[in-house]
Amino acid sequence: MDRAEPIDCQLADVLDDGHVVLQIAGEERTTLLYGVLVPGESRGAVVDLLQRLDPATRPPLRCALEPPTDEGSLPRARISYLAWRDKSGDVWEDLAASLLDQGLARVDDGAFPERADYLARERRARTRGIGLWAGAS
Repeated sequence: MDRAEPIDCQLADVLDDGHVVLQIAGEERTTLLYGVLVPGESRGAVVDLLQRLDPATRPPLRCALEPPTDEGSLPRARISYLAWRDKSGDVWEDLAASLLDQGLARVDDGAFPERADYLARERRARTRGIGLWAGAS
């Protein structure tokens, strides 16, 4: 499957059910994050993280919308953000991978090319006992 072309977007909200509301070309679109599930208990931390990616001080997020997999389901958004700039240029990071690294998301059950990498990131967060995994035995 060909990947969708990234477009500029802004995060409008993270809903209690883990859906994300994106602002794309002046319109709000409710989506899921590609490859991860954001449980309600992570919502506040995810919103805090995303507020640090304020479009007033950084370029907009880049979103690539994957079509829904089932009729009636939502599109999945691959979101990247400008993590830093160095002499070689802009370095963009995968938001889903960052959420997994911080223990703020779980890997989705579906099949997708990044699944093994995402599972390794989730496993490291579990081992470190951070985010969702804090206090878990």
